[in-house]
Amino acid sequence: MCMAVITLAMPMCVYAEEAAVSDSDRATIESFAQQTVEQITSMTDEQMDEIMKPSSILTAPNKFFVEAVQAWQDVRDELGAFKATTGHDIEVSEDNIVVTTNVTFEKADGAVVLTIGREDLAPSSMTFDTGADSSMAAKMEKAALNTLMGLVIVFVMLIFLSFLISQFKHFGKLENRGKKNEKELDVAAKAIPVPVAPVQEEELADDGELVAVIAAAIAASENTSTDSFVVRSIRKANKRKWQNA
Repeated sequence: MCMAVITLAMPMCVYAEEAAVSDSDRATIESFAQQTVEQITSMTDEQMDEIMKPSSILTAPNKFFVEAVQAWQDVRDELGAFKATTGHDIEVSEDNIVVTTNVTFEKADGAVVLTIGREDLAPSSMTFDTGADSSMAAKMEKAALNTLMGLVIVFVMLIFLSFLISQFKHFGKLENRGKKNEKELDVAAKAIPVPVAPVQEEELADDGELVAVIAAAIAASENTSTDSFVVRSIRKANKRKWQNA
């Protein structure tokens, strides 16, 4: 930075008393302003911390560097990284030279205003113009678009819900139809008679010995003779009844 100040001071000593800016002075001032802007905006976090909180009083920077770094830190997140300068505007007063440098940053365009004292030809202040009005307009435009998109989404969801609710009546009809079919099936199932398997009687005409044995057993248990009854058929007894007995 000291070399840049010396480079600026040498040609300006000749024209310090002139209000008009010659082409050579303009070129020198613009070059100095661009170098200063690039130097401040390209600093790393460690370099800015060293300027804001120097580790030694022997390396403490002057007031200009502290204020310039602070101004850059305030707008760095909003503007983004430095990309290029697009032009300079120089105004000369009795005490100062004010250089406004138009700069393109990563996120937005801005301007850097550098003030140089005519007496010592050293920079005294640097400020950043972020174009707050245009930035606010962009934010308002973005907010309006977000609001419009939100309204569209809400209306679409309402239309979908209305359509879905209108279909509930069809769901009810399908449910009633299903219940009706179930009832019809139940009635039909109850109406079908369950066939009862006929009890088959065994013909005992050809099995005389078995009939005689059974008749004798019955007569003995009843204490009577076989002439008092006739065995006409033999049926299979239920096992559960025998077990209960």
